[in-house]
This record gives sequence, structure tokens and C-alpha cells, in this order.
Amino acid sequence: NNSFFISVKSSIVLTFCSPFTIFVKVRVSLELILISLLVLISAFSSLLFEVTKLVISKISDFISFNFFSLAVLNFYSIIKFLFYYIIAFFIIDAIYKLNNYLEVIFTGKKMNIVDSIKASIFTPIHPAGIPFIAIFFILTVIIGWLWAPLYFVGIILTVWCIYFFRNPSRVTPVLSGSNKNNLIISPADGRVIEISKINPTEEIGLPEGNWTRVCVFMNVFDVHVNRSPMLGQITYKNYIPGSFFNASLDKASSENERLILGMDTENGKKIAFVQIAGLVARRIICDVDIGSSLKAGEIFGLIRFGSRVDIYFPSDVAVMVLQGQKMIAGETIIGDFTKSSKPVKENLDEK
Repeated sequence: NNSFFISVKSSIVLTFCSPFTIFVKVRVSLELILISLLVLISAFSSLLFEVTKLVISKISDFISFNFFSLAVLNFYSIIKFLFYYIIAFFIIDAIYKLNNYLEVIFTGKKMNIVDSIKASIFTPIHPAGIPFIAIFFILTVIIGWLWAPLYFVGIILTVWCIYFFRNPSRVTPVLSGSNKNNLIISPADGRVIEISKINPTEEIGLPEGNWTRVCVFMNVFDVHVNRSPMLGQITYKNYIPGSFFNASLDKASSENERLILGMDTENGKKIAFVQIAGLVARRIICDVDIGSSLKAGEIFGLIRFGSRVDIYFPSDVAVMVLQGQKMIAGETIIGDFTKSSKPVKENLDEK
């Protein structure tokens, strides 16, 4: 496969120059992007070559088409593609290990780019996603057996399914001293679509009064693992069946299928958070029940394929996010119970 070896040779030439970046102060993130692109180019050039060859072969032999022969040929091509990909990865791994030794010699600092790549690519998978990944893989084999180019489509969908159910590790912030449990952490990845003051309905399980609601919308490319916003104990759980409107709509909070959890926090306050199914999401997974204790940032559930999470907390708590802001579950601070805290506001000077 000439196209593959040309790509690999180009990758080796370019990546071999990486030790010299220490002299021009090139950022690590740029090297990571470069190396990832080189690996992908090398791998997909081989795959595209094989798909093209199979398409031409099928057209030329259309009359005497043999499904069994094509299936065997495609299986061999996929195995060869995976073999090329693994070989390319280990070649780059070896080159960057050499890069590390050179950097230790010249600067005394060790910087392992390959470990960063592995940490970015090989993230843990939530157990709820394993059956779906297996189904996608089996369907890829079946549709590829029926028509060779569909292997490529199936591989893309399977990789997306793995990506969807990823469960990356998160570092949850805490305050020091007696206020260490005063932070409210985002329960979901996504984007803030609403920040409002409301009097929640009876189904939320909170006392009547003025409460702040922050709504975080998750699209199909966000991490869908949900994490506890604070340290505390679950005292209320309410599942409500409903519709499956677009989760970004305001009526989704009152009409869509949802699961409500109420928590008594370690600092003696009450909060509530709601998992809401969306247009594509059809399954809310909640692994906790009344009486369960959760740490801030601890995983408590998952919503499959696009959804939303609302969080309710007292209106006098400082809101630390803005509408439109990108959230990271288990890391982004939504609010702060500390009395001296002040809410954030939009920086209009930069507009």
C-alpha cells in the first residue's frame, strides 16, 4: 500500500523533528495536535485505498460477484488497516520516547507526549455504553459483508458510540477551611441555556420560595455522564414519565420524561437536580436512591443521546456562571454558598 507508507514516511520525518521544538518553545498542545493528525492521516489513507480498491473490484466483477470472497477480502483489509494503525502508533511512541531522553539531556525536564495522547484517546467507558458499542460493532460487520464501503460508515459510527459513552476523569475543586463544601459543581457537560429565578413546582420537592435554576443542555457530542453537584445525602427521588421534546426548549423541564433528585448538603442546605430526557435521549439512568451519600463530583447517572440537567439552589447563593458558558461536569463551579462571594457578570469591555 504505497499511500500508507508515504504517509508513514512523512509522519516519521515530521515527528523526528519534534526534539528541536524545545529550542523554539513550541507549545505541547500544538505537538499533540500535530501527532494526532499524522496518525489519523496515515491510518485513513490506508483505509481509503482499500475501500477504493474494493469498489473498483466490485464494479469490474459485478457479473460474477461473490459475497463470500468479498467478505473474506474485506475482513483481511480491516485487519491489515488495524495492524498498520498499531504499527504507526508504536513507531511514533518510540520516536517520542527518544524525544523525552533528548529533552532530559538538554533541559532536565521530561515531557511525555505519548502519555498525553493515550490519556486523551483511551479514556474510560461508562458500563452502560458497552452493549451499544457491541451492537454497533456487530452491525458494522454485517453491513460491511453486504457492501464493502459500508465498513467505513460502520467504523465511524462505532467510534462515535465509543466517544459518546466516554467517562473521562475529572478534578473537582473545593474551598479551604470551613467553607470547603460550599461550592456547587456542574452536574453535566454542556452549555448553560438558562439562568432564572423561579418558584419550583411541587414535583421538585423543594420548599416554596425563590430559587435559582441553572439549565445545562448536552448535545450528542458532550460527555453524558452526570456527577453530583455537592457533598450530601439524597433525600428525595421522583421519576416522571413524559414526552421527548427538544431538551433545549423551556417546556422540556415540565413536559419531558425526567428524574428529580433532592439533596441535603453537608453544609445544611437543600438543592435539587433534574435529569431530563431530550428529543434523541430515550433513557435516563440513575444509580442512586434515597439515603445514598454522594461526594461532590461523584458519578450518579447517565442520560443517553442528548439531554439536559437542571439544578436548583437558594436564590441568595452567588451564581458563578453565565448563560452560554461551556460547562464541565465535576469541575465547573456553578454557585458558591460562601456569604462573601459575589456573582459573576459578563465582561462587556471585550465586546
